Amino acid sequence: MLRPPERNGFTLLETMLVLFIMVIFLSIATPIHFSTKEQQETKLFLDQFRQDVLLLQKLSMIGPSRYHMIVAPSSLHYFIYNESDKKLVLLRNFPPRWSIDMMNMKSAIKFSTKGTIRTPRTFFIETTSRKYKVVFPFGKSRCYISEI
Repeated sequence: MLRPPERNGFTLLETMLVLFIMVIFLSIATPIHFSTKEQQETKLFLDQFRQDVLLLQKLSMIGPSRYHMIVAPSSLHYFIYNESDKKLVLLRNFPPRWSIDMMNMKSAIKFSTKGTIRTPRTFFIETTSRKYKVVFPFGKSRCYISEI
């Protein structure tokens, strides 16, 4: 008695159906992944900026040296500079494709030896999908960053 051969494996139709379903899931998940990655990158950068402003404030309070922060929108970086020793303390780059609107702000960001901001100011940071307002208010607070 002849028996039909056993079927091992999947048919072409079954394989194509599974691949089609996987492509649909990937097309849904990919934009979500890139959006989440950009949000996390932005959050990490803004947190680092806040920490650098805190460093600037602390350095200004502990010694006779004069420190200031300069934001350079054309080259997408900012740095803390020791004016007394003429030395660069740190240099950080903004992520590519960001833009910074300094609103005609020309002078550096400086704190007094008491920890208060010398000249209050505001500027804007625009990422690829969001815009943030960076405010250096009167008083002892360092800065706050809010999404517009």
